[in-house]
Amino acid sequence: MRVRDMDIHRLIAEKREAGETFAVALIVRTAGSSPRDAGARMLVHPDGSILGTIGGGKFEKLVIDDCVALFSDKSPHLLKTYRFSSSGPDATGMCCGGEADVFMEVFVRPDRLLVFGGGHVGKELVRIAESLDFRITVVDDRKDILQQYHEPVETILTDEQYEKNFPSLGRDTYVDILTRSHACDR
Repeated sequence: MRVRDMDIHRLIAEKREAGETFAVALIVRTAGSSPRDAGARMLVHPDGSILGTIGGGKFEKLVIDDCVALFSDKSPHLLKTYRFSSSGPDATGMCCGGEADVFMEVFVRPDRLLVFGGGHVGKELVRIAESLDFRITVVDDRKDILQQYHEPVETILTDEQYEKNFPSLGRDTYVDILTRSHACDR
């Protein structure tokens, strides 16, 4: 999909807000003949689909492949030079003779912070956590306590034993137990 460069920033913000996993490829430098100038951006999804373009052809395919590899890599970013020549290191097989440095960065769905107990201690923890990169969920059995939280904080009303509406836990979930009694904590 062709997306104007100025729309890319809006798409990045929307995807980050939605907690989507994606990569951004940005041409940061060009020399000689290049399909696009520095500043061209493209979003790459884990399945290899894209929004925007950095020039198309084999060059763009190599960048997409490098972005997809980053999703399973330990490092969330890569700076790589692509040479528009038919042979040599990092050659694209193209013959225009230029080169482009591309910075690729992966954005992953943020970890989830699950806070059991939304009282005064839970409220302070949420206040601190809101400045970090967490999806925050507060679970409490008191409706009036949960009403003090607003989006993007999610709330779940449970019963006094914290057994109903129990949220699912994943590998990306951090749990803080701050209920008002040890019986509930257990």
